[in-house]
Amino acid sequence: MNTDDYRNRSKATRLARAKRSQAPSWARLLQAKPWRENMTSAHQLALNEEIVRELYTCIQANRADRFEALVSTEHVDHSNGRHGPAGFAAAVANLHNAYSNFRIELETVVAADDLVVIQWHETGLHTGQFFNLKPTNQPFEARGLNMYRLAHGKIVDSWIAVDPKTFRAQQLAQATLRDAT
Repeated sequence: MNTDDYRNRSKATRLARAKRSQAPSWARLLQAKPWRENMTSAHQLALNEEIVRELYTCIQANRADRFEALVSTEHVDHSNGRHGPAGFAAAVANLHNAYSNFRIELETVVAADDLVVIQWHETGLHTGQFFNLKPTNQPFEARGLNMYRLAHGKIVDSWIAVDPKTFRAQQLAQATLRDAT
């Protein structure tokens, strides 16, 4: 090997290492080959939890371009019937279109086997249409749980349960809106 070949290979290696170090830690773990065979169950739980936490960072920022890295093309949302990263992006866009100043806080995160459960608290100002709910221009608050199943480093299934008080508060706001018109 001549000196130029060594320099070019060395430069390519440095560039590849630099690119890997810029990726989130969950992405670096997935890039390691073979990632599943060398991973203990504790590492797998931590990776699954980190992937779901990253999902919520993307939800908060409305970063639909990141869902493909986190959500499998085989993903099924068993609560609303949406599929894959595009379905996930549409659901998140719906939230951001309906609620200005949308915020979501993770209150509890539990990982077991291939599942991650999140207890969340959402807030915002209801300024846009949300399904059949007309904008009230009132503060909105919701609490609930989401459960995610992961396989091969991506979310493949999800379920949601929203606190019923949230629905009652929205129904009351809608009734107040109708009475005012």
